[in-house]
Amino acid sequence: MEDDRLAGKHIIVTGGATGIGRGDTHRNCGGNVSVFDLKSAVETTEAIADVGREVGSYEVDVTDRAALTEAVEDAIQARGPISGLVNSAGIQTKRPFLETSPDELLHQLRINVGGTFIASQVVASHLADHDEGGAIVNIGSLVGAGGPNRGQASYATSKVAIASITTVMAMELADHDIRCNVIHPGAIDTPILAAFADESEDESSERTIDGVGLQIDT
Repeated sequence: MEDDRLAGKHIIVTGGATGIGRGDTHRNCGGNVSVFDLKSAVETTEAIADVGREVGSYEVDVTDRAALTEAVEDAIQARGPISGLVNSAGIQTKRPFLETSPDELLHQLRINVGGTFIASQVVASHLADHDEGGAIVNIGSLVGAGGPNRGQASYATSKVAIASITTVMAMELADHDIRCNVIHPGAIDTPILAAFADESEDESSERTIDGVGLQIDT
């Protein structure tokens, strides 16, 4: 769906190759889009290019500040100043609380929280320097808004942290006319949800998926 309100805007979408991020990328196709993802986003970007918008794909780790900063600079050179950022990059694993190791928790926090934190800092610095305002949207989850399920200790922790970070960002970055919001989607039929179901050793995740009426093709 093309949105003329974004015409002439340059939006960065992390995790834009698949899942919710891919949907965000298509939703922003009214403007120019730069997709940041560890996976190839060629299929996604080709679909957007077909509607006549400028689009680029960068295979980058959002937890690597140096690499992300370089990718942002390259994107600016190619498609102009940034107007907004969607932080959709993230992972989800299923593990009982008593079996979750500190390393697993830190890994999830590093990607989900650290990636959001770093990308937001880099892009917000650019927006503040240009003094033209902008918007940052972080993808949280209903899991982080009070609705976690079994096996989601580390994932829920990361999403609660994203919500809290967004609140602080909104208060502080308002001084630069940068709007910051967090979206808490429920279960959506994406590869990450299918993988989450595959990791289940019982029927709990299957019941959760069926309970929201999703058909997951695994």
